[in-house]
Amino acid sequence: MIREIFNQCSNNQMRDVSISIVETDDPNELVEPFRKGKVVEENVTTEPNGDIVYDLVVDGLKERITFSKE
Repeated sequence: MIREIFNQCSNNQMRDVSISIVETDDPNELVEPFRKGKVVEENVTTEPNGDIVYDLVVDGLKERITFSKE
C-alpha cells in the first residue's frame, strides 16, 4: 500500500509518502480510516496493471492510496 499526501503549500510540490506491506481481500476496509472528515470526495480507479487507486480529498487535503499486487 502506498499512501501519498499532497502538500498544500504552493511553493512546495513534495509529497509525504509512506509504503506498507499489507495483505487484504478488501482494500476498501483499509482505506476507511482515511475517510474521516466533514467533507470527503473519493474517486476509485483500477489501472490496467491491476493496481487499485483511491484518490481522496478530505477536508481539502488530497491523498492517494494505491494497492498493488506486487
